[in-house]
Amino acid sequence: MASNVRELQQTADIPKKIGKYLIINNVGKGSTGTVYLSHDPYYRRDVAIKVYNIEEAANTDRANVSRKMFYNEAHMVGMLQHPNIMPIYDAGEEDGKYYVVTEHIQGARTLAAY
Repeated sequence: MASNVRELQQTADIPKKIGKYLIINNVGKGSTGTVYLSHDPYYRRDVAIKVYNIEEAANTDRANVSRKMFYNEAHMVGMLQHPNIMPIYDAGEEDGKYYVVTEHIQGARTLAAY
C-alpha cells in the first residue's frame, strides 16, 4: 500500500507539459535540477528537458541577472558543435522555472556509472 501512495505522489509531482513539450516520465534528479523524458510534438521526437533549481530572488535586480546568465549560457552552449556535446534544441522559462531541451539518448550512461 505504501508503494502505491509513493507512486501516486511521484506521478503528481511530474508536470503534464513544459512549454510545448509533453512530459512522459521523470528520468532523474540531481543537485542542479530534474530531467524529464519528453516529446516534441512539432518535430515528433523524444527529447530530454532539464528543469533547473533556480529560485526567483526577492531582489528584482538579482533575478534579472540570474535570468540573463541562464539565457547567455544556454545560447553559448547551443552554438557548440562537438561529438561529445549533446545539442541544445531549446531553452526557456515557464512559471518561473527555467529549462533546457536537449537530445534524448535512450539508455545513456552517466558519469556516475564509471
